[in-house]
Amino acid sequence: MKRNKVLILSTETDQSTNDVIDWLKVKKVDYIRLNDTDHIILEKYELVNSKPRILLSVVNRGILIDSDEIVFFWYRRGVFRMKNKSFYDQGKGSFATHFNRFVNDELDRLLFVVNNSIANQKLGNYLNNDINKIEVLEYAQNIGIAVPKTIITTKKEELINFFHENNGDIISKCISNSPQIKLNEKSFYSLTAKVIKEDIEEEFFFPSLFQENINKHFEIRSFYLNNKFYSSAIFSQNNNKTTIDFRAYDRKKPNRVIPFILPIKIKNQLRDLMVKLNLKTGSIDIIVSKDNCYYFLEVNPIGQFGQVSRPCNYYLEEAIANYLTN
Repeated sequence: MKRNKVLILSTETDQSTNDVIDWLKVKKVDYIRLNDTDHIILEKYELVNSKPRILLSVVNRGILIDSDEIVFFWYRRGVFRMKNKSFYDQGKGSFATHFNRFVNDELDRLLFVVNNSIANQKLGNYLNNDINKIEVLEYAQNIGIAVPKTIITTKKEELINFFHENNGDIISKCISNSPQIKLNEKSFYSLTAKVIKEDIEEEFFFPSLFQENINKHFEIRSFYLNNKFYSSAIFSQNNNKTTIDFRAYDRKKPNRVIPFILPIKIKNQLRDLMVKLNLKTGSIDIIVSKDNCYYFLEVNPIGQFGQVSRPCNYYLEEAIANYLTN
């Protein structure tokens, strides 16, 4: 008898996944959770009567996934560790290098097939989880959403000009996703930082992103799901530690976080942006300036939503479980 299951791809340490699974258990929904540490092999792909069927073996756990039983695929985060034991890392040398590259290209194509064919219904996209921040800023601006003045440069002269154009009030952040670096059992993260004139020393440097520092009234973290926005206002400007980046959490004096309703115009613009990016879900960051202008910062397709759900009593974990099962 065919069983209807939800397939989840995540990481072992993601608490949000655990919370959603708790709701799936309450609703007595069958599910399979894959973590990016699992070793997966494609057993079979077949196309019969225009309907693909995929069999995946999770080697380290001894289970078989049949796409005929999967009704919904939730890509939360992580990567597929799809390998083939017989043709992987075939020694060293020129031939081995080219051969291994060919094998990896073949596996990449298989990942594309698995992502697109494992289930008709999906939330999140394994192949679209690392969008380009700069490209997204361009899209947002073209749609009519305000974004901070932005420059990427390698020259001191250009940066000094930008510094003065913005009255000496600029910040710097990563172009890609912020890295996590572990050293001596400690984890270090890259946060948004204010740039002072004394920081600008070298004549030439690695391509770096700088933006005007918006004098904010408050910040907004909005979680987008099924065409709806679940938003919170974060009063990070009241604490010197978090005024530039609210992720520099102050455990002793947490930021005040309250539910917030986005203006209709902003909602419509953000919906257009999410459609343009082909995203059904994501965490959106916005700054509201002192003069009440809404500045779009970025959207993270696999962003955390617990800090929106819990303070605002949105019960997003249950909402996601409902979306996966309905």
